Amino acid sequence: MIKNSSKGFTLAELLIVVIIIGVLSSMMSISSTSATDNAKASAIIANLSTMKKAALALYMESQDIANATESSKVLEGIASYVGTTSNALKNTNHYNVDVNGTEWYVYYETQVNNVNLINTTVKNILKDKAESVGLLGADSIHFNSTTYYDGQKKLIGMKVR
Repeated sequence: MIKNSSKGFTLAELLIVVIIIGVLSSMMSISSTSATDNAKASAIIANLSTMKKAALALYMESQDIANATESSKVLEGIASYVGTTSNALKNTNHYNVDVNGTEWYVYYETQVNNVNLINTTVKNILKDKAESVGLLGADSIHFNSTTYYDGQKKLIGMKVR
């Protein structure tokens, strides 16, 4: 009597393993995209908060800055306070300052030359956090301190004073 003892996997077993690996990898891809979007939104909030704190510190320390009516002067002060240049904040990272009379705002541009810098998911995350962290929204550099970011505006800002 001849015994047939093959020591391999059947085609069905191999297909099941491949399907399971595919499902797991697609789940990881979705999970990592979500984590990346959350990280981007958190970075924007943290950067605005840091700029706001730097602006408040400058306001308290320097009478020249406290009386500034030009956004560029305030931005230069914030940039030196956080260890960078105003050009790096404004042109490279798309952060800026709006001085409107006695009100100061720090803001991030979500769109430059009709190109979105952040995707819709990040915008929605920021919209969901807007009221709790004080994110304001505007389409031009003149913010209204009662208009929270709605996911559609071109600028996301925080009121400094």
